[in-house]
Amino acid sequence: MKTDRPIILVTVPHTGTSFFRDLLRAHFAQRTYRDLFEGADGFCVMHVTEDTIADIAAIADPVLVTTTRDPGAVKLSYRRRGESLDALADYWKRWWDMVCQYKPYVVSVDSPRRDELLAELGGALGVEFATDWAPVNAWKGSEGPD
Repeated sequence: MKTDRPIILVTVPHTGTSFFRDLLRAHFAQRTYRDLFEGADGFCVMHVTEDTIADIAAIADPVLVTTTRDPGAVKLSYRRRGESLDALADYWKRWWDMVCQYKPYVVSVDSPRRDELLAELGGALGVEFATDWAPVNAWKGSEGPD
């Protein structure tokens, strides 16, 4: 049975946020954080920030989902875009704090277990995900999804 619990996709940029957002959109309405806070069904997407843990705690009984990706690939993605590696380090620290506190469902675009992880998430949400793992928002000429 499809879940009616609010779903929060919490990510570090360039770890598959757009890819997994699109998979969720196939089954659930995308909402704002405020909508979920006010009791709407569906899901929202947020990058992990200094306020994330408090934001998650304010939502009643959410299903928490996060993405991960080879850290070296994420670092290369940041460099190609001229984004701050210090900001990336801050994101990873906050991400790890969130994972340790909430133990979310973890999905990955580049894990050898990615099909298994996605099936596990689908089972928890009561839906079946289908994907060919084609990159979303990939940087032109790069290897793999950005």
